[in-house]
Formats: sequence, structure tokens, C-alpha cells
Amino acid sequence: MKRFILIVMTVVLCFGAYAQDKPQKERKKSQHEEIFNKLHNEKIAFFTSEIDLTPEEAQRFWPVYNQFLKESQKAHSKTMKALQALKNKSGEKLTETEMQKRIDEYVTSIAAQDEVFVKYAAEFKKVLPIEKVAKLYVAEERFRIKMIRGFRDKGSGQKGPMDSGSASNVD
Repeated sequence: MKRFILIVMTVVLCFGAYAQDKPQKERKKSQHEEIFNKLHNEKIAFFTSEIDLTPEEAQRFWPVYNQFLKESQKAHSKTMKALQALKNKSGEKLTETEMQKRIDEYVTSIAAQDEVFVKYAAEFKKVLPIEKVAKLYVAEERFRIKMIRGFRDKGSGQKGPMDSGSASNVD
């Protein structure tokens, strides 16, 4: 009888743990989306301030910038996939031809990232004055540095990138 109760309890606990698995994944996805949205909103505020966008400029700029981000992220994803193929973690023995193909894919993917950057440099010049395009590139670098410092500091117990207000100390 004790054995039967033990088996039933084990089965019930396993089903309970399994049933909680999906909501936990959904919770993680929700947390990831929340962090992404918070980061995106901070980036918008940071850029608007740093670039000194007028409401009219912001209305023209953000749709172009958001499209730039989509294309840039897509190109970056392809580069990372090509880099993973180069790493060859499976230990398979590749022919020289296959290795050359993987190298070419990686180099091509980097060139595609550069093409996105060049394409949108021209697009930004259409919607913003040239001085503000220059400020955009400076703001992007400053924001990137702010995020790196924030994540580094967060690991050491200090405030994270989304807790730290202005990035005026980022040069």
C-alpha cells in the first residue's frame, strides 16, 4: 500500500511539475518582452534627447529607424548563423570546399550588414538634417556604451542600464 501511494504521489508531482513548465516558459518570454520594451523605450527617450528631435522630425525619423533596426537585426542574425557554421562544434570533418563555402557565407553576411548601414545612412539624410544624422551615430555609440556599462555594473551589484537615468557620463 505504501508503495502504491508513493507511486501515485510521484506521478502527481511529475504531472504538476510538467504542467507548470509551459507557464514558466511563457513567463520568461513575457519577461524578455518586458525588458525589450523597456530598453526600446529608454532608447527612444535617449535618442530623442541626444539628437534633439522636434516632434515633426521624430514623426518622420522613427518609422525609418525602426525599419533600419528590423533589417539590421535580420542581417546580424544571418551573420551569427554563418559564424555558428564556421565554429563547427559537431567536430565533423569538412572538406576544403565546404569550409570555403562557410567562410564565403560569413563574409557575405557581414557585407550585407554593411549594405543595410549604407542604405539607411542615405534614408536618414532624407528625413533629418545632416547635423542630426551625425548626432544619431554618436547617440547610437553612446547608448551602446551605456548598455554595456550598465550590464557590466549590474553583474557587480550596481544599478543596471535601465535603472541609471541619463547617460551624460558616457563619452
